[in-house]
Amino acid sequence: MWTVDAERRTVVRLSLRTLQLRNAVGDALRHESAPRRKLKTGRRASRTACDAERRTIVGVIVAHDLAWECSA
Repeated sequence: MWTVDAERRTVVRLSLRTLQLRNAVGDALRHESAPRRKLKTGRRASRTACDAERRTIVGVIVAHDLAWECSA
């Protein structure tokens, strides 16, 4: 099996054993008895986490500004 190494821009030959090992690792990760991930992964997951953090930060700043105006 041949694959292209984009970083080095070369063609790399992968042995059957290497491919079988990669499949075995992937299968182990997908095994039914393995615990499920509770956190999302991927682009949307990080965007959602950032949105939640941004809302928290904005909420704290707004509450702080209101408290400052009330005491003045």
